[in-house]
Amino acid sequence: MIKPYNIEGLSCAACAVSSQKILSKVNGIETVRVNYATHTAIVESESDISIEILNERLQKAGYKLLEKNNDADKIHRATELKKFKSLTNELLLSAVFAIPLFVIAMFLHGIIPHQIANYLMLALTLPIMLWSGRRFYITAWQQARIGQSNMDTLVALGTGTAFLFSVFNTFFPEVLRSSGIEPHVYYETAGLLITFILLGRYFEERAKRQTSGAIEALLGFKVKTVSLIVDNIEKQMPIEAVFEGDFVIVRPGEKIPLDGEIISGQSEIDESMLSGESIPKFKTVNETVFAGTLNGTGSFTMKVTKSADNTVLSQLIKLVEAAQSSQAPVQKLVDKVSAIFVPAVIVISLLSGLIWWFFGPEPQLTHAIITTVTILVIACPCARQLQSWWGLAEQQAKAF
Repeated sequence: MIKPYNIEGLSCAACAVSSQKILSKVNGIETVRVNYATHTAIVESESDISIEILNERLQKAGYKLLEKNNDADKIHRATELKKFKSLTNELLLSAVFAIPLFVIAMFLHGIIPHQIANYLMLALTLPIMLWSGRRFYITAWQQARIGQSNMDTLVALGTGTAFLFSVFNTFFPEVLRSSGIEPHVYYETAGLLITFILLGRYFEERAKRQTSGAIEALLGFKVKTVSLIVDNIEKQMPIEAVFEGDFVIVRPGEKIPLDGEIISGQSEIDESMLSGESIPKFKTVNETVFAGTLNGTGSFTMKVTKSADNTVLSQLIKLVEAAQSSQAPVQKLVDKVSAIFVPAVIVISLLSGLIWWFFGPEPQLTHAIITTVTILVIACPCARQLQSWWGLAEQQAKAF
């Protein structure tokens, strides 16, 4: 049994790998494929497994599966729109504080007294860390609880370490000065990193919304109610109540609800949504009509030949969804690299710190801390921006 789901809580390719590992450990599941680009999960199992059981395993890591059907898709799209607006607000707030932070750090630090500049940058960085950047720290904590890591872990470590190190140097500058080291602060590093990462994620989400617009446009061609003939009486019924062999009346200007065959009447049908041909086709008795196409000035009665799930329109929607859920071979490689990149960076930073601690010059502890912080801060933007821009490029490619 193969079942598709929408999945929430993914923030990078490593999240897809992490959620895929969690689901693959559930008894009865044969294969799992989680796609970060489209936030979908394809689960193949021996028998039907309750979504509650799957979510029970996922919730500790901050992920959640949602049923994939028309109603659930509408809720999912509304939720995604709400998240996109929240991301936009976080980015705007971050930019408002990041711009003066950058100006002070780059141009005014020598003009404004050193300690006052540090306090000003601390005040500007706090809203970015506590509001705009909180998503990274929440996700990092959720991943740590289950012994996993992702790109948000690296962002949280890099920016958090830079911020805490700067706070320490702001309030206790004499500690490093006593060792002959200037107590530099890195508030602009933490604040600007979060801002640029949010900017990359914003472009990524916007591109994702553009590609999903193709499916939404196709869904817009679907009809919700039909004029169904029941015991020679015309009744307005939901599309779900219509079966193969039923008779439906289509009036001028209405969309054709299902694939079928005209049994009486005639009209011109606009089939441009399927064929791209702008000139309407004249159709009469015994000719086939398709769901989603637009009836012209005539009126006719049709016999339904395909259920809602088997129409040409439904198959077209499924093909587009399958194309969006597919992964290019290079993306599979990126997912594998993402799964080991974060632990590798953490290990390298710790090893570097230990080497400086045991074999470096005096003051050894100070050099060890600075080296560890430097590696985490440098690795954070390079990896996350590369992953974000790759996601953007993949979404743009699928849009065409």
